[in-house]
Amino acid sequence: MRLKVLGEKVLIKPDPYEYQGLGERSAKALKEGLLVLPDAYEGVHLKLSPKGTVVRVGTGCKIPLKKGDRVLYAQFSFEKVEEKKDGMVLVHERDVHAIIEEE
Repeated sequence: MRLKVLGEKVLIKPDPYEYQGLGERSAKALKEGLLVLPDAYEGVHLKLSPKGTVVRVGTGCKIPLKKGDRVLYAQFSFEKVEEKKDGMVLVHERDVHAIIEEE
C-alpha cells in the first residue's frame, strides 16, 4: 500500500520511544511487548518522542518541508497510520513546530 498525502498534512516516521527510569534490560522487554505489572514499575515513564523524519508531504502543504527533514511536532495531535507496519503518524502542517537542523 502506498499513501498519497493530501491537503496540508505531513506523514512522519517518529523517533523510537524512550523509557525513563528503567534499566536497559527492562526497557528492552517493554519494547518487545512483554507484559509488565504496573505496581512493579512505579516511577517509570514512557517518553513519547515528538521528533521524527518526514516521509511524505501533502499536496497543499505551505511550509517548506521535504522528504528526509527532521521535525519537531505536537505530541498528541496526530493520527497513527499503519503503512508497512512502520508506525508512522499523519500530522497537520500547523502541528509541525520546527525543522531540526543538524550543526
